[in-house]
Amino acid sequence: MKILMLETGGWGGICHYSYNLCQALANAGASVLLLTAAPYELKDQPHNFEVVTPFDANTSYGKQIRKVIAAYRAYRPDIVHVQSTFSARKDWLILGLCKWLNIPIVYTAHNVLPHDASEKNARGMQWAYGKLYHYAKHIIAHSTDSRDSILQLFSPPTQKISVIPHGNYVFAESDTPRTKTASKNYLGLRNNTRYVLAFGTIRPYKGTEDLLDAFARIAPQLGDVNLLIAGKPIGQNPEDLIAYIHKLNLQDRVVFRPDYIDLEDIAHYFEACDIADYPYHAIYQSGALQLAYAFARPVIATAVGAFPETVDNGQNGLLISPRNPSELAQGLSEMLSYSTEKIDAMGKHSRHLADTRYAWPSVAEKTIAIYQQLA
Repeated sequence: MKILMLETGGWGGICHYSYNLCQALANAGASVLLLTAAPYELKDQPHNFEVVTPFDANTSYGKQIRKVIAAYRAYRPDIVHVQSTFSARKDWLILGLCKWLNIPIVYTAHNVLPHDASEKNARGMQWAYGKLYHYAKHIIAHSTDSRDSILQLFSPPTQKISVIPHGNYVFAESDTPRTKTASKNYLGLRNNTRYVLAFGTIRPYKGTEDLLDAFARIAPQLGDVNLLIAGKPIGQNPEDLIAYIHKLNLQDRVVFRPDYIDLEDIAHYFEACDIADYPYHAIYQSGALQLAYAFARPVIATAVGAFPETVDNGQNGLLISPRNPSELAQGLSEMLSYSTEKIDAMGKHSRHLADTRYAWPSVAEKTIAIYQQLA
């Protein structure tokens, strides 16, 4: 089968997901063309599919669409699989045209609706997403929670939605084995200190302030533990977080790296930490969580969205209530009190999940089954 994969960003989580899916589909025998943006973050990664980067930050919307049409005409795919849109409030019209032309569109709902309130509540946004889901031939959700949200909000036919879990991010492993000490030295961290990691884009819904509040409660009792926060702020002013860190008198206990972390450095952050924390207020699914699994780290996560389906509570992590710094502090204290052997065993279970439940060959097999039904 010939698959035209559309991913419009060229960087970040959906870019990483699309790369891994294209690799897995090609390994399963499909012919795959990925349309993405320049600069393409993963251009130097090995790949067994074709990559074209016709978009960049200066490409107008009309020119973007014309480039997609040109690629479709040249490639003549059996399926167009959309991982991300250019503009939901414009793209619904293009998907409507595809439906009229009987071009089968598969749409992966990484986010049922935008997370950030300003975007989610923008005029016409929910209406536009409803049209996207209506015009797509098939919808892929990463969890039953996301599927149920789509059904509740937009009422598409049940058979039109399939649940396929988010695949693992084992690809972020380095070819060169890295030790905790070496990674701490690389990042300028203390060797005699344990670290709790919050990794990924920093957005208002991710509960960073809750994590800081929780850590402030336990920091005096855990002098050998520091907090490491790393990721690109989007919709959240890093200066506000720095001020909040100082307000809580945590400036000597929190390492704050408000930058986009390149792929080659991701391994250092997870190797340097002992546990990873995801105090989100809301989520549909998380690639950052899959990174913790890939690097065999136990997790603490709020029981929102797909997390209750993804975290084996008590086996590879702890689930806590959202927006509850007190409960988060208790969870952190509990996990940090575990023996090294128990922490390692929980981390190994995380990696076991990555290698089994979230393995890409299974994701590709289920995805190709959908393609075959549609084509």
